[in-house]
Amino acid sequence: MRAIALLSFFKLRNSLRTAFTDPRKLIPLIILVGFFGLSIFVGSFGGGGAPPSQNAATLNPTALRVVATLTIILLALATVDSGLGDALLALSRADVDYLFPSPVSRRVVLAYRLPSLLFSALFQGFFLLFAFKMATNMVTPSARDMGPEVSPGWVPTAALALCVGTYLNLALFVAMAAPSRQVIRKYHTAGIIGFALIMAAIGWQKGWAGMSAAVDSAFIRILFFPVTLASDALVSFAFHRPTGASIGWLLLAYLGSFIPMFATNANWYEQSIVSTDRIASFRKAAQGGYASMMAAKAQTHQHRARREYTIRPFGEGAVALFWAHLCAAGKRPTANFITPLLIGVGIGLFAAATQAQDAAMAYVVLGVMCLYGSMLFLGAARTASEAAVRRRELVAPLPIRGWESVSADLAVPMVSLLLFSFGTSAVLLVARVAYMPLVVFGLLVLFPLRTAARMALQYTLVLGYPDFSDKLQQLLGQFAYWLFAAPLIAGEIVLCLPAIFLKSLWLGAVTLAAFEGGLVFLLVALAGKASERAVATGEPVRIFSIVGIRRKKRPEVRA
Repeated sequence: MRAIALLSFFKLRNSLRTAFTDPRKLIPLIILVGFFGLSIFVGSFGGGGAPPSQNAATLNPTALRVVATLTIILLALATVDSGLGDALLALSRADVDYLFPSPVSRRVVLAYRLPSLLFSALFQGFFLLFAFKMATNMVTPSARDMGPEVSPGWVPTAALALCVGTYLNLALFVAMAAPSRQVIRKYHTAGIIGFALIMAAIGWQKGWAGMSAAVDSAFIRILFFPVTLASDALVSFAFHRPTGASIGWLLLAYLGSFIPMFATNANWYEQSIVSTDRIASFRKAAQGGYASMMAAKAQTHQHRARREYTIRPFGEGAVALFWAHLCAAGKRPTANFITPLLIGVGIGLFAAATQAQDAAMAYVVLGVMCLYGSMLFLGAARTASEAAVRRRELVAPLPIRGWESVSADLAVPMVSLLLFSFGTSAVLLVARVAYMPLVVFGLLVLFPLRTAARMALQYTLVLGYPDFSDKLQQLLGQFAYWLFAAPLIAGEIVLCLPAIFLKSLWLGAVTLAAFEGGLVFLLVALAGKASERAVATGEPVRIFSIVGIRRKKRPEVRA
């Protein structure tokens, strides 16, 4: 136990020492701590906040609770799905070499994983709460006269963190106990798709009333007991209900989730070694791009032997690089192309079904789903960016300019995003929803341009924070992304002001599209410049140096 505690202490000390001695990490860390501290202080002691706007749209609290519950259910199912993969059991090879041969109980080594799981739960809970608040601030709940607010601001974050933490612990238990995780994962994925289709069919036929009845059914409330508690705490502001009982039950559920995890005495070391080696081989194969990653996955017998991995080249320069990425991604067409298209179709069907009953809620849900989808596509783009960093020694000798290489690296996530937008737009066109031309313009033009700009910004920051083994550096890199994205969001708001004053939605959409288009060219050029500098120096890129911000050299004094 002492050895595990010392290992955790030394890793934390080294991460903090690195963070406090490097200004690139120290400044985002100070802002991050200040932001979280201010959010908790304002949420706990800031009172009721600003009064609701009289011009805001009215939102049905029942619909709000249905959307919150279904969103958390999907998050819980995705968390369990992570346990059926390799992410939760994989450790660093140094930890495997140090911990597994040591005379330490497997339960003690398992406790070594708990801090990372708890931190992951807190991060996911805060992110989900942030997205939820952004969506609900656009509208005014219609149940404001049921009494004063009775819950402090930290309650929703705690509820979501406890809920996600419960499912993370259960996912880790499944990862340790399941002998054939890949087979179970296939059935689990089919169950997720079936659940989504059933809820979409209920919403299509019976609207919010039918979906509310399904969510309140005994089957759902028992099967997803932590989810219903977290949802009740999340939407308590609309119903003015106390949340003490929900938090108490969630805490008991979280503590109870440790029982099966520590009660089992399964020999999960063997599975962890396999998962660790598999992920390490994937990361090493990422240096060769998508083709090498697909070849590494073929060795795990996840692909049919008759599917060849030799595809005829096409094009020259950056076009050939894009073709290589596209063909490699085409070896997994379901994950990279078919699934985004089907998700877009499903979101379009849901928005079209609810638009006739509650137009405000339909477009709020559409906006939230697009925001969540952009996060998923940004995650895919980050994976592509990290792979580009690992293989830059292979691409550097090629006669390809920096911005062309960046465009080719980000092309596959953009293709998936365009398929998602096309699926949603096609359904809305067939359904002939209100504001159809404007909505389709936003989905096919504005949304892809805005996400492409964020992908290019993220690519640059990945070059600035290239140490993927340092979890603290990766956290600060993600926060630095939001730090740089904040001025862009402020600029978008300023550009929308004339459209708001003139009450012209088309003016705002076209203005934003022009702004995002120029931003794409600028950020791709900066990312290309950063990529060329990283190849030339082999060191992390200083973000401000690529835009020409340098320290003035002192004039030399000659004797």
